[in-house]
Amino acid sequence: MGDRVSTDITIGGKLKRADVPTLMNAFMAEGAMGRNNNQDSIELTEKTDPSTIDWFAIDECNYGNIDDLKDVFNELGLAYFQNWGAGGDFPAGQCFNLQDNNGEREAVGEEEATFTATQILEASVDPGKLLKLFEDAEWWKKPMPKLEIID
Repeated sequence: MGDRVSTDITIGGKLKRADVPTLMNAFMAEGAMGRNNNQDSIELTEKTDPSTIDWFAIDECNYGNIDDLKDVFNELGLAYFQNWGAGGDFPAGQCFNLQDNNGEREAVGEEEATFTATQILEASVDPGKLLKLFEDAEWWKKPMPKLEIID
């Protein structure tokens, strides 16, 4: 058991109605709470409104780790944005995956605008890499797709 911090998660993309229970069970297994701040607000009906299941919070998340949830998001092809609070020995941060073949990007503390010497050297010989380096540096500005439930 380590530092337990709060985290919130926003999801987006196209979710098959048949996969809604898989997603909700994964959130409930983590003790996540929906918009009304209780697990009872996680309702599963034939007419589930996507806007009621696109945001969740976990009050006590071990080191802000939601790897099991990320596995479910990736399996279902859902974009996600996670924000976690600082713990005793680690900074607050964010991670984001748009499911756009760029993988997960993460910004911890003040690191979001820094580049390693290797990144700069590699980018200096390939203009395409240089452009991508700066595009990736602003990943948090990319829009999160809205959650849609499809049949």
